[in-house]
Amino acid sequence: MKRKLIILTAGAALTFFTVVWLTGSILTAPMNQPVENLPPDLNGRPVQFASASGARLHGWLLPGREGAGAVILMHGVRANRLSMLDRARFLSDAGYSVMLFDFQSHGESTGERITFGHLENRDAQAAIDFLRAILPDEKIGVLGVSMVVPQLRWHHHH
Repeated sequence: MKRKLIILTAGAALTFFTVVWLTGSILTAPMNQPVENLPPDLNGRPVQFASASGARLHGWLLPGREGAGAVILMHGVRANRLSMLDRARFLSDAGYSVMLFDFQSHGESTGERITFGHLENRDAQAAIDFLRAILPDEKIGVLGVSMVVPQLRWHHHH
């Protein structure tokens, strides 16, 4: 009886760790995908820069009014810079310079695993440093979406 209990317990533990490992593998799998071109209604250019995460980050820079400030838009986990386009349009129309980019292992940026902020915080710092080098006289703000929980997509019917 005792032996049977040990086997059942070991089997349950193995099943649990397999499920955790598979879930972890799915959640951390890279979300690389082509982002294509900047939408034609936005005036800007593609940018690329290196990050201490080891990734080469891809994004867009939309120049604004001199002295109006600059905002870096940071997408959430398992998304890419396209998810920030509405915010980019709003801020660009208000005169701000705007930079959107793909975190490592997202969109068109390189990377092997999504790390829920561990490597992505290096990407955030790289984006700030890159924009500061291009626009040294502008105040820089950051607007981001959580990296902790996958973004929920709300579907509503009209």
